[in-house]
Amino acid sequence: MNLAIEEAHHKGMKGQLVHAKKDYEAVVADFEQLDGDHYLDTLTAQMNLGILLSERSHSARELKKAEYLLRQAVEGFEQAPHVGPRHERTLTAKLNLAVVLTKHKDTTEQAVKLFRTVVESFMETLGAQTAALPCQSPTLQLTLGHHRC
Repeated sequence: MNLAIEEAHHKGMKGQLVHAKKDYEAVVADFEQLDGDHYLDTLTAQMNLGILLSERSHSARELKKAEYLLRQAVEGFEQAPHVGPRHERTLTAKLNLAVVLTKHKDTTEQAVKLFRTVVESFMETLGAQTAALPCQSPTLQLTLGHHRC
């Protein structure tokens, strides 16, 4: 399964959105049929598909699907044993969800709150020096303001 995820990721990075999307959708469907140890793989595949859709697609429908997948991943990671709300995977999913939310005018406020939550969580769990790394992003600088970074 990890090979399938790598292939989908590679296709997405090469701009082959249609092929990467189909590959990720197949991986997500396969993982959803499995239980136990593969649960985190399902969430990771959902997150990756959401990221791909948000970065490579410009349609409102695809952005809504990306938002849905990222929300599922966030919720799943938060509830997963040995992961939780402050785990790196959860924070990564939240950060990507916040980026997607900035693309919708009606969810900008929610995006700002989520960005702040992510940066604060990074600062609490990884230390202030590491937490400054996400602030290298122009989007985060504009959203949070330079005083937070």
